[in-house]
Amino acid sequence: GKVVNPEAHRLVMEGRHYWNQRNAEGFRRAEAAFLKAIELDPTFADAHAGLASVCSIRAAYSLDQSGPVFDTLLRRAQEAAERAVELAPESAENHAVLAYALFHRGDALSADRGFERALSLNPNSSLALSWRSMVDLSRGQLEQALEGYRKAAELDPLWFINLHVQSEALYFCGRYPEALQLAERAASLRADVFLPNLGLRATLLDLLGRQEEALRLARLIHNSSEVETRWNADVQAIEVLRRNGAQAESESYGVELLK
Repeated sequence: GKVVNPEAHRLVMEGRHYWNQRNAEGFRRAEAAFLKAIELDPTFADAHAGLASVCSIRAAYSLDQSGPVFDTLLRRAQEAAERAVELAPESAENHAVLAYALFHRGDALSADRGFERALSLNPNSSLALSWRSMVDLSRGQLEQALEGYRKAAELDPLWFINLHVQSEALYFCGRYPEALQLAERAASLRADVFLPNLGLRATLLDLLGRQEEALRLARLIHNSSEVETRWNADVQAIEVLRRNGAQAESESYGVELLK
């Protein structure tokens, strides 16, 4: 095999660590680390795959899913992933990263083929399993998605974001107690607050008749206005407040949000 530059390897590890934080600062640091690794060793596939992952996830998390920034991120993601596949065609992860970028660019057919290729190379790639489940979910194939998330969680039990999206899928299936249990397990793996997780838990607590706890989390979201990664946590918080008699509070929150 290829001899890897130790500093490039360290930078890739650093990049993955920051990438998994799933917030703007983490993405910035991760991208810088992957770019530096590529500079040190342009033939290091993992560095290109890392860069592609950051660009894809940043696009997927952006509020503006149209427009030049979104398109540029996904184009960069696809180019970096293609380079990674070219450099290391036997890596399941590289095919999964490319498939994920293609899916977000609207090429679902190529994405399917890419995930199939990834899982034929390594049926135990938690990344390929989890990301393919996201595609299944987008098509309404709930059982299939849940199976993929479950397998990924068995292989990588400490992967926070996989547990979180698995709990979202359980929520969509109406399996609220299970969803809450899993969302709480996911939350226990993070030191900081991940607002989408709070939003999901507030919604589930409310549905399960635990109104006081639901309101507490809704207010925590409202008071965390400086936290960047939000998804639809604010909407979930407003809904919980509205459903539980805090009408004025939910309305002023809504006005703030529209600003």
